[in-house]
Amino acid sequence: RVQNIGPVTKNILEMIPDTEVETIERCSGHDGTYALKKETLDKEYIKSLNLSKDSVIIDIGSELGQEIDYFHGRVKEIHTFEPHPKLFFNLYKKYRKYKNVFLNQAAAWKEECVIPLFLKPNNYASSGSSLYPFKESLLTWKDDINGVTKLTRDNLPLHSEKVMAIDIAKYISDLNKDIDFLKIDAEAAEYKILERIFKTKVYKRIKTIYYEDHSHKM
Repeated sequence: RVQNIGPVTKNILEMIPDTEVETIERCSGHDGTYALKKETLDKEYIKSLNLSKDSVIIDIGSELGQEIDYFHGRVKEIHTFEPHPKLFFNLYKKYRKYKNVFLNQAAAWKEECVIPLFLKPNNYASSGSSLYPFKESLLTWKDDINGVTKLTRDNLPLHSEKVMAIDIAKYISDLNKDIDFLKIDAEAAEYKILERIFKTKVYKRIKTIYYEDHSHKM
């Protein structure tokens, strides 16, 4: 998934030996809340993955639970990551009783630590939050009084909250299971996550990686 800059990441990922990379669609520009909703998930592509009741899925950036809704009755396990406190609270209320859904109130990251999560200035409860403070949608927003407001990198009164971060490579290694499908919608943190996955070679345990590229918003 690439935003306006062409499939540069596809070309880079294809350099990994024995790896097949397929561009599914370009980003819709809706901060991750549109293109992967249940109604717009590419079901034909998902069917081609031959997922089964024995499949294990990791969902990085669960937001509203779109993927959980679609997959929970179709696969063996779903391991989810959502660091946003309010979004996670909603996920916990909805899915805490699902025995095959493992909810992590944490960001998937390159190491285990406490890290600031930057939130949208005009709507702290919305999706689109990021570990990367210069993400475009965090610097630009619209309100009814002032119209469009744009911050600069020299003046960043961004609201942030400290959240737990989990080393995604260690998490996958500790699972000691093959991952059939890894979805990443990490709002510009996907590069560090992918780098960690490839450097530690845990990608060898992952059959398919489906991620959204936010480079245009950085």
